[in-house]
Amino acid sequence: MTQINNYITINTQNLKVIKNTFMEIIQSKVIYNIESNVLLQLEGSILNIVATDGSFIEKRIKVINYHQDNFRICIYGKMFFDIIKEHDADFINISVQENQKIYMFYKGTYINKYKEEKKINTQHLIIGMNAEEYPDNKINRNFTDYITLNKKELFTIFKKSINTIAKEPFKPALKGIYFDFISTNKLNIVTTNGRQMAVYKIDYQGNKKLNNAIIPAEAVTALFKNVSNIDKDIDNQETVNISINKECIQIIDNDYIYTSALIDAAYPNYKSIIPSLQNEKYKDEYKKLYNVILDNKQMMEIKKAVTSLKKLSKAKSKRLIMKFNNNNLVLTIADYADYDIHNISNIVIENIKSNIEHTLNINYDHLLNILSQVINKDDNNKITIEIYKNSYVPLKILHNNTVFLIMAMGEDEEHNNIIEEYIEQFIENSIKESETIKIKQTRQQRRFIEREKAKNHIVSFINYINSIKIIDYKAMELIKYIDKLSITDDEKISLFNTKYNKYKKPYTWHTTDTKKIAILKTA
Repeated sequence: MTQINNYITINTQNLKVIKNTFMEIIQSKVIYNIESNVLLQLEGSILNIVATDGSFIEKRIKVINYHQDNFRICIYGKMFFDIIKEHDADFINISVQENQKIYMFYKGTYINKYKEEKKINTQHLIIGMNAEEYPDNKINRNFTDYITLNKKELFTIFKKSINTIAKEPFKPALKGIYFDFISTNKLNIVTTNGRQMAVYKIDYQGNKKLNNAIIPAEAVTALFKNVSNIDKDIDNQETVNISINKECIQIIDNDYIYTSALIDAAYPNYKSIIPSLQNEKYKDEYKKLYNVILDNKQMMEIKKAVTSLKKLSKAKSKRLIMKFNNNNLVLTIADYADYDIHNISNIVIENIKSNIEHTLNINYDHLLNILSQVINKDDNNKITIEIYKNSYVPLKILHNNTVFLIMAMGEDEEHNNIIEEYIEQFIENSIKESETIKIKQTRQQRRFIEREKAKNHIVSFINYINSIKIIDYKAMELIKYIDKLSITDDEKISLFNTKYNKYKKPYTWHTTDTKKIAILKTA
């Protein structure tokens, strides 16, 4: 083995913990491309390891022993981390020699996972690449002013905002996250794809108002390569430092440094489309709004209903028609063609308590995106929906320090009239149907009605009390029959807690259960 005198010593674990993060960045790069390498840069007692996929992630590692001058060299990333992965000892030595020769070696003893003492004497030689070609030289690192933000709050916003960023490159500015510094300690983080928008308000420390900037989405996703679970991996007290110059943003997270070029484009005037008393465009409309407050349970119910409609509906359109009907909300998905509506699916959400008659047309994916962000485990969690009479005004949703907007989906007047007429008829029929049922319907009772509509079958009620007697009922008739029995409401509901064999036609409702027979006898 080659005798080596000039080297640095590093804790192996410090390299193993960054392996997955760095390999995820460089593994797709061509072997002979400089970006398939990691940059090793020694500055005194600190070794900086850098990887890039357009933006840069840098890890600062404290060197235990250093007997070598500062260096800057590139090494093929996969080979470097494969050696680290197989290295069992607690420490490893790295030496950079002439002609881009890099030695990774260690001689000594270590304790393995079985608490046994083992000897090791290993040496690897890798030919590196000249670091002059590494693209980090193009980054403007002239950062001066820094601000401090709560890490969990910032990362939560970043994670939520990704789904609102535009995927198409038609407007480069919309492919990033906009930092709008409102004052010396308040920041708006804005994302939009042109049809939906989110404005997250966050406070920071530093009493400095940095340059407004658009951060590429790719730079934001790079932050999460170290964080698999925000709630588990980030403490509430952790902070990050951010600096922005004319060309780049830098985020310092403990020993990690993330640096990215900014998107060179003008961000749209997002404030001009937010309905408010201060906005002259909507000043008159703002006085005519309806406020609908939804709690956590109602939000989950709406999300579940919209998701079900999305899966079950055969409609090609993503249009969701939301009909607020006093204390109910009717959700409808349908196609409109040839002056008629097709592939119609409806779900009614009860007890919304809006006390209004109003119809909205929005994209259901946009609504699901917002609901997935605002629903949590807090029973007191609420959102406020601001609804305006004019259909061209965006739907505004308020949740804590966040403002969401969904642009209305326009349609011609004839279509609106047809769909409105259909929904009104649907509501009228639903009211008539519900008035015939005085008991609270359980899931099993609703299943009777749904199956009857889907299969056009008749439910058979087998009476085992006095003699075996089969009575054919329509689903609604059976429910009304049970309702007329002289038993309690709880007993009526319990009679329907039976399972069904989906392969039997017609479905059979029977009372073989002893308890159910006893209930019917008392009737």
